[in-house]
Amino acid sequence: MYTSARLIVVFQPHLFSRTRDFAEDFGVALAEADSVWVTDIFPARETPIPGVTGETVAEAVQRAGGRHVSYVPAIGDLTNLLAEELRAGESF
Repeated sequence: MYTSARLIVVFQPHLFSRTRDFAEDFGVALAEADSVWVTDIFPARETPIPGVTGETVAEAVQRAGGRHVSYVPAIGDLTNLLAEELRAGESF
């Protein structure tokens, strides 16, 4: 649709179990983007699973060939980081 524009994705995984079970699939899908920003997991009703974080997804994106992948644990930190990343006329 926008073949001349960069695809910038912000992804916040939802649920620890879903992140554990689908991290590699998320990685493959997200690796298609030009830039991927992954935050920590929104836990909803679940308690943390040791070793499963948003970084799990970020690492899967890298393994799948993602070009620019950043793990930003605190979603509130994204505003300033994305402001530096975006070029004139772009949105995310």
